[in-house]
Amino acid sequence: MYARCGSLPDVEGFFDKIPHRDIVSWNSRMRGYVMNHRHGVQQDNIAFTCLLYACSCAKVLQKGQEILDTMIVEYDLSPTIDRCTCIVDLYAKSGCLVKIEDFLDHVSGPSLWTAILTGCKMHSVITLGNGCFQQHVCANPYILMAKAYPSDDLLDDDS
Repeated sequence: MYARCGSLPDVEGFFDKIPHRDIVSWNSRMRGYVMNHRHGVQQDNIAFTCLLYACSCAKVLQKGQEILDTMIVEYDLSPTIDRCTCIVDLYAKSGCLVKIEDFLDHVSGPSLWTAILTGCKMHSVITLGNGCFQQHVCANPYILMAKAYPSDDLLDDDS
């Protein structure tokens, strides 16, 4: 109610008084801030990245795509590696692995390959997974090798 009226300080005051915050209270608070972006709360790079990350964690594909479109069209923000990773992770978790190729034309990085590989594993998409693995290995062989060792103790010169 406070958010619909544009009273964000009242939203904060009400939220602070909630003894046991759950997903509904957190979502309501975020929605209030998003609803009022035209009333003094300006989204920035970090806000959009956080929103896309939240969509990825919740596997909310349609909302994530809407946020990405808004970010590009209304705010003229380009997709950075962090935002692309969130979107790729969202597509991967949602099983829309074909859409990922659009992002690979623009950016590339270890976090993107990891997100794709995770999605391929979740949805048993072996062919795409093999191709991504090859790209990931070529781009980051030392990162993958380092992940194979659980501690520095295993990197002894005697082995």
